[in-house]
Amino acid sequence: MIDDLMKGLQGQTGSELTKIPGLKPNQLDDIFKISGETVTKEMSSQMMGGNVNTLMNLFSNQKNSSSADMLQGNLEKTLISNITQKLGLDKNTSSAVVSMLLSKIINQITNKNSQTPDNDSSPLESLFGGNKGGAKDIGNLLNKLF
Repeated sequence: MIDDLMKGLQGQTGSELTKIPGLKPNQLDDIFKISGETVTKEMSSQMMGGNVNTLMNLFSNQKNSSSADMLQGNLEKTLISNITQKLGLDKNTSSAVVSMLLSKIINQITNKNSQTPDNDSSPLESLFGGNKGGAKDIGNLLNKLF
């Protein structure tokens, strides 16, 4: 599902990104692939770590909590690092890409998440996993046993 969001964003913002000095049009596919993979990995880790409330706040129309701000900052740093390392771009070019792209990614995910009530994390679960399998299911199984 994140792939669909990234393809949509690429169609909407690809021409804007190519205006960034040092970025070649043939690198766009890789930028969106790396961005999608990075967001999925980082947010899945947060879901599995039980930080659903922070994710719900980050991907909402509410003011970010300090935890959500910190998560967004960490995601930004990880994206810059991954794009720099995997594409061989200089850090300034990668920073410009992430500066333009990250807010659009967050907005797209927020739009998806806002289609359900504020306390419903199912859109984020469908994007990033979590609450399906893993520790929650083990906890439910143990509760049934005792």
